[in-house]
Amino acid sequence: MMRKMILAPMREGERSTVEIIAVISSVAILSVALLMLILVLQSKMSQSTITTVPVGPPTNVAGIWTCANTFLQIDDNNTFICGKEKSAWSGTFEGTSYDIITITNYIKDYITFEGWIDFNGKVKDKVGSLVILFHGKAIMKYGLGIVGQWSILSGTDDLANLRGEGSFWGWRGYLEYSGKIQFNDLLVSGLRAAS
Repeated sequence: MMRKMILAPMREGERSTVEIIAVISSVAILSVALLMLILVLQSKMSQSTITTVPVGPPTNVAGIWTCANTFLQIDDNNTFICGKEKSAWSGTFEGTSYDIITITNYIKDYITFEGWIDFNGKVKDKVGSLVILFHGKAIMKYGLGIVGQWSILSGTDDLANLRGEGSFWGWRGYLEYSGKIQFNDLLVSGLRAAS
C-alpha cells in the first residue's frame, strides 16, 4: 500500500531559517577546506627555501646621469614639488630612463628629494630594465649642487637578479654616479635554480 505525503508549504519565517542554516554550513565547509589547504602549503613551503647568493665579487660602477626636466608641479607654499624627467645614462649603465621626483622639503638654502628611476638599457653587456630608488639634497646657494644615494630595487630580463647601490653628485641636471653592483643567483633548498 502506497502512502501519499502531503508537504505543507513553508512559512516565511521557516524558509529564512533554513536558508541561514544552509549558508552557515557552506561557510563552515569552505573554512575547513581553506584551513586544510593552508596546512598543506605550509608543510610544502617549510620543506624548501629560496635564497639569493652572489655570483662573483661586487663590481665597481661609474658614469654620467644627465637629467632633463620635462614637468614640475609646485604647490602654493613651495613645500611639495612633483617632477618627471627623461634621463640619459652613460658609463656602466647605458640607456635611458623616465624618472619621477618628489621634493618634500623646500627650504631657503636647499631642498630634499626622492624618486624612482625606470631604466631601460645595458649594464655590463646585459640588457633589461631596472627600478632604482634615489634620494638626495640640492644645495641652492652653491648653484644647485646635488648629492644623493641610489639603490637598485628590481630588474627584468638579463638584469632581473642585479642588485647594487651607490651615490651621485653634480650640478643641476649633470650628475656623476658611482657604486657597486652584483648579480645574484637563486638557490632553492640548497640547489641552484635554473635561470
